[in-house]
Amino acid sequence: MLQALAVGGLCAPISLSATPATSSTASICFIFTGSRQSELEPCGCTESQNGGVDREALLYQHLRTRYPRVVAMEAGGWTDPVLNEHERMKSLYLVRALAHMRFDAFNVTPYDWALGTTVPAELVREGTGRLLSANVRLRAGMPSKAASDSTAPVAPYAIFTVPRSDGLSPIRVGVLGVTHPSSLDTVALERSQTLFKQMPLCDVLDVSETLRRYVPELRKQADFVILLAMMNRAALESLLPEADGIDLIVTTHNVESMSELRAVGKKTLANTGFWGRYFVEAVVEFDTSNQPVRISGGLRDIPGDGPADPALAALLEQYREDTKNLQRRMAVALEQSRFAGRNQCIVCHQVPYLQWTRTPHNFAFVTLSQKNQHYNPDCLPCHVTGYHEPDGFVDLGQTPHLASVQCEECHGPGKAHVQVLTELLKPGRDGQHRTLAPTDAYPRLDMGTSATICLRCHDKEHDPNFEYERDLQLVSHKNLAGPFRRKEPARGPAPAMQLPSAARTPPPR
Repeated sequence: MLQALAVGGLCAPISLSATPATSSTASICFIFTGSRQSELEPCGCTESQNGGVDREALLYQHLRTRYPRVVAMEAGGWTDPVLNEHERMKSLYLVRALAHMRFDAFNVTPYDWALGTTVPAELVREGTGRLLSANVRLRAGMPSKAASDSTAPVAPYAIFTVPRSDGLSPIRVGVLGVTHPSSLDTVALERSQTLFKQMPLCDVLDVSETLRRYVPELRKQADFVILLAMMNRAALESLLPEADGIDLIVTTHNVESMSELRAVGKKTLANTGFWGRYFVEAVVEFDTSNQPVRISGGLRDIPGDGPADPALAALLEQYREDTKNLQRRMAVALEQSRFAGRNQCIVCHQVPYLQWTRTPHNFAFVTLSQKNQHYNPDCLPCHVTGYHEPDGFVDLGQTPHLASVQCEECHGPGKAHVQVLTELLKPGRDGQHRTLAPTDAYPRLDMGTSATICLRCHDKEHDPNFEYERDLQLVSHKNLAGPFRRKEPARGPAPAMQLPSAARTPPPR
């Protein structure tokens, strides 16, 4: 078991040496992020969502003002493993944002080669950062497009020399980057390699052997050794006995997070969080012989509102404009679509239809438009009908009849249902409409309810207060009188943006 050292939700300082910290100590503020998966900003489904590269950049500017020595590192996974044209565009914008934020080291995972071998080099073009990977090797015989690229310079580890303000010998920080095979979605990688020919094939070498090879080298050259690792907690726990010589292990994996720094023997563990919503701040103090004596910090939220870096705010605006130009076309002709649209439902289902018009589902596309996200492929699946289907919503120009969360999103495509029933119920020669008989055969819709359908959108990330049984009653067609919306918990005024707690006190010298 990993031991958590926490007091009141904040990490208590962890002593790394029997020697107490004194006024002659020097400190370094380390910043760690990871598992961004191409995310640039929160989607805005809830007010409590945090993140955004524009606000993240401003936080780091404040920390660099507060601390004379700041080292920022990305633990890997900045590219989404499930690539499509939109994710590819987002990833390219994220690379520009990360370069602007001046990170010092990047652990390069197989995901991060997805855009080709030249793109990671953009992160270190100005010579301020290093690309690291001790156990990911580009395979010989890469696809022709990838082979034509000039491979970005990647080293197994790097040594950073950090000056002290007291004039003593600078502190040497060694950083090693690894990827654990169990942390990779191999199916997603194979799909991306099929769709995007510029993505090279990679071999991931054994992590244990990698540590045995490189950690002794680092220990001879560095006062403080950091491991940046894409790996899950199970893999981490199995590797801990073999990680002697490493002072700080920073992991990142999908949606795992760890709010405190954790001490296990002589090692300190941290996890970056995910999707650009958080970062780890770790302040390490060193004595006069450059031995680490104390570490403090933990996982920090990146606020979802408030002041922003102007350059990255402009970059996000440019990205939003570019999403509008993404060309998406129906995979089948419109007349062959299985979807009828809501106007076809009202003919026979007037009462349920009118009830639906009073629910938030009817206004789902309007709320998206109000946030200027009605072109965003990240948001559309939960605000329109049939987005992931080849004959579902495309855009307002091609499929306006499928905007918002309509009947067919829950009950299934209904065009065949409408067409057959229209034919069955045509007036006879006497002008009378016939009624359905028990023997009539026609395509039926799914009239049940399923939590699986609801949870595709109302998950913990996008709707943290969702309760299936309770909230289903609000949109049920039996609910004719309302209320139709859930009453959200009251929120206080948004706090002014502040530096993380550890940064608000003067750093030790």
